Amino acid sequence: MDDAMATAGDGHPARGGVVCVTGGSGFIGSWLVRYLLDRGYSVHATVRNIQDEGETMHLHALDGAGTRLRLFQIDLLDLPSIRAAIEGAQGVFHLASPLIVQTQDPETELLEPAVKGTLNVLRAAKDSGVGRVVLVSSKAAMVPNPNWPADKVLDEDSWADVELLRKLEHWYGVSKTLAEKAAWDFAAEEGLQLVVLNPGLVLGPFLTPSVNASLNWFLQLLSEQASQAKGLTWTCTWATWMSETWPPLWSRCTRPHHRRDGTYAWSPLNAWLISPTKLLIFTLNSLFRELWRINKAG
Repeated sequence: MDDAMATAGDGHPARGGVVCVTGGSGFIGSWLVRYLLDRGYSVHATVRNIQDEGETMHLHALDGAGTRLRLFQIDLLDLPSIRAAIEGAQGVFHLASPLIVQTQDPETELLEPAVKGTLNVLRAAKDSGVGRVVLVSSKAAMVPNPNWPADKVLDEDSWADVELLRKLEHWYGVSKTLAEKAAWDFAAEEGLQLVVLNPGLVLGPFLTPSVNASLNWFLQLLSEQASQAKGLTWTCTWATWMSETWPPLWSRCTRPHHRRDGTYAWSPLNAWLISPTKLLIFTLNSLFRELWRINKAG
């Protein structure tokens, strides 16, 4: 067997195996692709438009990309395009999902691609013999939950109130909640091992040439819109921490929470609660240290 197709004894990718990362050109996806390449894996990364250098140049520039990275253009609603990207992979990280804050057609622009796209990825993974899929959901699939006890720590049993989200027109939250629920149902019915992560606000240095959704929100703290965040507490995590801790999840679960047999929800260890003011101070400090590191290296 070719080294690039090697698997561990438990059927999950061994170092040097092939891993598919949907949404590989995004902020989090790019860090995950970089980490996998650095560890000797071959990566199938998906993009929306393979002709768009804004999606591809930073990936081609990664160490190891020349020999161990393949890019695939997919449409989340087109199962054959997803099958082509997953074929030959032993592990799948599903990150691709639309993130649109304001939409005139939430069903078409957000809900259908998120839910059907997730099911298409799981179907392609199942049919291709993938042992385990890691789905990146969101804290938006866990809150708001008005019925959750105020004195109880939020855990994997909490689901966002979809009807409340619809009233608030928080369509991204609706899409992530419905997509995750559909994923759990699929995994239970089809016998697919599934791991779900629910990160909150994701911050960190950029590999991508464009600003991500989390930084867009952070920039709002510096503008007049900051008043909208008054009194709120956010769950935050650092992009580089996530990229380093996620890959082991296809072969084992750290602090697993069993929802159904063979499926898991996983809470990131490197996440913390922080107020918007402290977040602003922390992020500026972190960005300063990153800039200092880059200047020193140069």
